[in-house]
Amino acid sequence: MGIIDVNHLKFKYSEELPEILKDITFNVQQGEWLAIVGHNGSGKSTLAKLVDGLLEPESGEIKILGETLTDNNVWQLRENIGLVFQNPDNQFVGATVADDVAFGMENRAFKRETMQSRVKDALSQVGMTGFEAREPGSLSGGQKQRVAIAGIIAVLPKILILDEATSMLDPKGREEILKIIRKLKDEHDLTVISITHDIEEASHANRVLVINDGVIVEEGTPENIFEKENELLNIGLDIPYSARLKRSLKALGVSVPDGYLNDKEMSDWLCQSRLTK
Repeated sequence: MGIIDVNHLKFKYSEELPEILKDITFNVQQGEWLAIVGHNGSGKSTLAKLVDGLLEPESGEIKILGETLTDNNVWQLRENIGLVFQNPDNQFVGATVADDVAFGMENRAFKRETMQSRVKDALSQVGMTGFEAREPGSLSGGQKQRVAIAGIIAVLPKILILDEATSMLDPKGREEILKIIRKLKDEHDLTVISITHDIEEASHANRVLVINDGVIVEEGTPENIFEKENELLNIGLDIPYSARLKRSLKALGVSVPDGYLNDKEMSDWLCQSRLTK
């Protein structure tokens, strides 16, 4: 049993439409980072909303902390989950950054002194100290995502779900956000689920699920998944830059190491290699 258990989950938006998810089963362990990847329309964002109780499945079961998610306990169980959306503007409700970070704690009736302390600490953790009085709409895309994440960690959920949360950021902003998530995960033993079509983001995870047309088609470590380059390309997913470079070098007749190399490993190998055929 994991912190999240999904069993034989099926979902469609109406009787007239085909199933978006077809018999999905997986679990997530405490402290794990699970990436769920798939092309647009594969069902991965729908799956995130089902786990958070925003949608109700056609059939199947979702367990959070060992308790089956139902209409009766959805609000209680949802307090264990923080969900960060693709567009942070969709979840801003406060007039200022500090107000927005405090919103989740206000809903949970935190004491004012506790709220003030946690707002300060959460903004510090995401590198946004000094922005307390700013209007969220005046921030850059990366800053908005930092504030959205601060609002989640201020209430200290056990589970953090990132629903395409880095897809609107430039590469530098994306890497900064992922470093923050990694740091928070390690410090607070967070369980992280990242829903993404960005294969580079998935490389940060402990384990990857690949969804295609509502079905889990691959599961494994990032290294195992990225070695299946042809399978990923066939279902409309990209492969990491280091994997693309490796393919190109092989096509030129260069002997490269077996197995997946991340960007740092590829860079180290290139620096040490003479690139002999």
